[in-house]
Amino acid sequence: MKKILPVVFAAVAFIVVLLVLSPTPEEDVFMAAYDLPMGHVVEPNDLLMGSFPKDLIPADAINDPVQAVGMTLMVGRSEGDIIRLSNIGTEPMALAPNERALAVTVNNASGLAGLLRPGDLVGLTAVIESTGASDNGTYSKVAVENLRVLYLSPDFLSKDAAESVVTTKTDNTTATTTKERKPEGALVLAVPIKSETIVYEFKDIEPELGRQSRVVNVIEMLTALEASENAKLFLYLMPRNAEEMVTSGLWLPELIIKPYKPTPTINPMMFESPTPEPIVLGGDK
Repeated sequence: MKKILPVVFAAVAFIVVLLVLSPTPEEDVFMAAYDLPMGHVVEPNDLLMGSFPKDLIPADAINDPVQAVGMTLMVGRSEGDIIRLSNIGTEPMALAPNERALAVTVNNASGLAGLLRPGDLVGLTAVIESTGASDNGTYSKVAVENLRVLYLSPDFLSKDAAESVVTTKTDNTTATTTKERKPEGALVLAVPIKSETIVYEFKDIEPELGRQSRVVNVIEMLTALEASENAKLFLYLMPRNAEEMVTSGLWLPELIIKPYKPTPTINPMMFESPTPEPIVLGGDK
């Protein structure tokens, strides 16, 4: 029995080592043969077959070139990136004659943490800091809606675990690296050139003010807001069939309702000043 145990232990150890050293099962999917920009129409030569570990391949990875050839890339792909069905579409990304492309800087808070994709519709809220002596505070107003996303910095885009891992293979080695997502990026929007009317609806808060409006050129307005040190832009995602949203704008100090009533200052000593006697000028000496 004593002679058998070492053999059993050796066999178990061999199996464990074999399992540890066994390569992870791989699967062939298509990847970008070289850097492909957003809006590019995929051609056969743009695709290259690559082998990746199964647990790193996204569910919508393309394994048939027919799924991609002739389709438009909704987001740029770097060389070696897996091409996914979610990366392609048929919606045109080019500018219409009545549009201009405008770039704004966004971060995780203002840019929906990189969840946006080309083709999405967004609205913009302007948040303005007022530092005047009589009107010190923060003002917020929905500025414009239905702006189409053309581009979002690739290193700011939200990625799943599979997209964050890049595997490169040479003849003898395989290297795996992780792409770090940046907390800030550039967003390019398709902005109409026609003037837009910003509506201020006061009927629910100040009925006597009614409805007021300002006509602005959106390109000029967004450029001014982007350049201002006292203003910030925040995006919100819109559905395709969005209902109209009209607001009055929000002056932040007006939200404050203090839980007490101010009381007049009280003389703590309860001291009463005597009434001075009148001074008589002239008269008998």
